[in-house]
Amino acid sequence: MATKDQMDFFKDTYFDEEKRYEQLTRRGEIYFSIISILLSGILLKLKDIADLYKEMQRCFRIIGFAFFVLAFLFLGIAFLYLAQALRIRSYQAIIDFKKFRDDLEDTPPSDEDFFDDRIVNYMYATEKNEAVNEKRANALSRSLIFILLGFLFVCSFVVSIIFQKI
Repeated sequence: MATKDQMDFFKDTYFDEEKRYEQLTRRGEIYFSIISILLSGILLKLKDIADLYKEMQRCFRIIGFAFFVLAFLFLGIAFLYLAQALRIRSYQAIIDFKKFRDDLEDTPPSDEDFFDDRIVNYMYATEKNEAVNEKRANALSRSLIFILLGFLFVCSFVVSIIFQKI
């Protein structure tokens, strides 16, 4: 027989994973904003960048072009990992009410049996949701690495332009 404390423990654990899912989603939204700002900033200044590129010396053109391409490449990879992370949605519910209703017999289960079954449902759902959250967190971590690399190469590109001007 399950106690109320046991039930509360598994219930809280389940809701902790739900909160983590929401936090990961918010983190993904922030990453999306960062990628959008970086790419928008680059695209809005593309004409100015092209004009500066024409004035650069040959060696700085090659270096600048490499930095520019790598920045776009890394930001594109970051976006792909981000899309993968936000696309993962196979979340496990606590109980399938339709199945529960269909499985009910003429006499409903005792409270003890009902709550024992709910604890098992919470355990199963928490385990599945934790796996989903881990996949999302890993994809978001990879996305962050590529965002930082993209930002680093954007900064390197800007520094190469400034350094060439000196």
